[in-house]
Amino acid sequence: MIINSDFILNFVNNSEALMYTAAFSILFLTIAWYTVAKYLKPLKKSFIIFATLVQFAYIIWRIGYTLPWLSVAGTIVGLLLFGAEVLGFIQSLTYRVLFLKDTNRELKPLSALGYIPTVDIMITTYNEPSKVIKRTVAGAYKLDYPKDKYTIYVCDDGSRESIREICEAYGAVWITRKVHNHAKAGNLNNCYQHHATGEFSVILDADMVPRRDFLQKTLGYFNEEKVAFVQTPQVFFNSDTFQRNLGFERKIPNEQDFFMEEVQAHRQEFNALLFVGSGCVFRRTHLESIGFIPTGTITEDMATSLLLQEKGYSGVLVTDTFAQGLSAESFADHVTQRSRWCQGNIQVLKQWHPWRMKGLTFMQKQIITDGVSYWYFGLKKMIFTLAPIFFILTGIPIFKANLLMMLVLWLPAFISSGFVMQLFSHRNRSWSWAHIYEMALAPYLAFAAILEMLSFGNKSFAVTPKGVKHNKTLFQFGLAVPHLILTALSILSLVLIGTKIPAASVGMVIVYGINAGWILYNLFAIVVSIGLCFEKPRVREFDRLEVDQAIGLQYGRVQTMGRLINISEGGCNIAPYHMKDTQAMEGLKRVKIQIGNSIIPGRVVKVIPGKQSLAVQFDEMSSETYAELVDFIFSYQKSGYGELSKKSVFTSLIGVLMESGRRAWARRRYGKQETPDQNPAPAPEQAKAHNKAAQGA
Repeated sequence: MIINSDFILNFVNNSEALMYTAAFSILFLTIAWYTVAKYLKPLKKSFIIFATLVQFAYIIWRIGYTLPWLSVAGTIVGLLLFGAEVLGFIQSLTYRVLFLKDTNRELKPLSALGYIPTVDIMITTYNEPSKVIKRTVAGAYKLDYPKDKYTIYVCDDGSRESIREICEAYGAVWITRKVHNHAKAGNLNNCYQHHATGEFSVILDADMVPRRDFLQKTLGYFNEEKVAFVQTPQVFFNSDTFQRNLGFERKIPNEQDFFMEEVQAHRQEFNALLFVGSGCVFRRTHLESIGFIPTGTITEDMATSLLLQEKGYSGVLVTDTFAQGLSAESFADHVTQRSRWCQGNIQVLKQWHPWRMKGLTFMQKQIITDGVSYWYFGLKKMIFTLAPIFFILTGIPIFKANLLMMLVLWLPAFISSGFVMQLFSHRNRSWSWAHIYEMALAPYLAFAAILEMLSFGNKSFAVTPKGVKHNKTLFQFGLAVPHLILTALSILSLVLIGTKIPAASVGMVIVYGINAGWILYNLFAIVVSIGLCFEKPRVREFDRLEVDQAIGLQYGRVQTMGRLINISEGGCNIAPYHMKDTQAMEGLKRVKIQIGNSIIPGRVVKVIPGKQSLAVQFDEMSSETYAELVDFIFSYQKSGYGELSKKSVFTSLIGVLMESGRRAWARRRYGKQETPDQNPAPAPEQAKAHNKAAQGA
């Protein structure tokens, strides 16, 4: 049999043409389908199914045709890369099932319960500053609920006299224990077993201040007997480390908002809601059926909700903000906290494996398992980051494929995955922001996950520091080392690519180009992560919350009105409605401010002509007045979930860098020339003398 060589050549050429045609057809279909699905909701689910099938085809192709078997090192790295992709695909399936189901929850006020039950308010503390705990106790003291129907318990594992005094001031019960076992879980169980007797209980962290209507808006959901707990979202009134250190306060939300607002709402629809450690109300009888708070893990919150759901009980999410707390105040603290969460989640999976629990449905088991596997994102991200660097530095193949198949299978899978995320229209998470966030934590969480998998993880509970301040920018070099190493390796790889391309074949030029793009994509997030290690000053004792409200203002015999700009327990910023009032307050002046139902005295520490406003520092106040102030700050201000800026993260970063450069240039140009905004606060001796004179008058 004679085979015509021209026929074979034509067939090969035609096959390539068909493959290119198929590739561009799939890409066109993906983009067109997504574009239409954005505006026609009935097509949304069908596009997500299509995208999933495209990605599944890519995974099958990867198994059969792309794994390298030429060397031991290449095989190991290639299998790690493939494993990371498979994990990502499985997680995306769970994510899509979660978000395809609509969320719907009927609001239930206290009247839905039909009676006024007894409630225990449990505030846990170990070593947090007294000012942090005082704020939370004062907020609990002002709850809009009959005083004889609730009791405040401060579970103080630090056994501090200053906390006892706070409890006495607000009628709270101060609880200590001799044996400090099982950390927070043991602290709570001590209260449940030896002190608390209420039908319901509220668990609050030391920094989580409840709003006055907390009980009014949560207890009504217990009219259903199977409801074991009602979880409110954790919302934070201070900027998190990403917002503050990157100068993104108004451009990105708190990094937990996506989970609290969106993920939790969808988990609830499958009865897989998580207890998140604070801001939660429990029915005592149901909690008692699992022995109260489980021990043996550093994330007792996840274990609690898991065991309740295995019993057939359910949780309810209240999406409004009814309590607010302090997020981790430095990148180092954030890393420590997330490492603990990572290890704790893996501990729960090992101790109470959901797939062995007969009381859970298939979807509950899958969602819970997916929630734990999420914490392997550090390991996954490190594999994706180091894989192209390994190939460039060693020349050992880790991915065997040709350009045609990459166009046909990988590119549509990659693009459709991003499109799916866009279709869900997340208010506080985007592809680029998720990339930066995961890269920032990747080295530390990868290490934490590996330690826990090898059973070397930390079993002790580390309290996240709150209320810490420092007066200068600090570069945390030790924390930045992993990202500095990744930066050096990335730049070295890019330099090597530049030296190899001139002598490379067309095919290898394409290979180097793909790897260069991959490395640059990661390098962008790595450099931003280094920026997080520049810890900005925290000079205020209390975080200021922005408000916009009319208040009464008195100085001397003059009574006037002003607009409250921001406020904290320590002071506020006020803009009098009349310019003459601002001018009259030049120098050290005593003022009285009507906030809520209280008159709070203070002194003007600075007049700010540019804003036509006054910076006021409050005097010492009675416990009752302080509680009124806390109630005003946290019950009436509008802080809640954040939202991503409409600008891209890259554009926002450029804007922040330009603004920083402009300010640096201005400082250099004008030196230390004093402006009206820079008048120093009066010396303490001056202030005391003036205060005495003012009080005598």
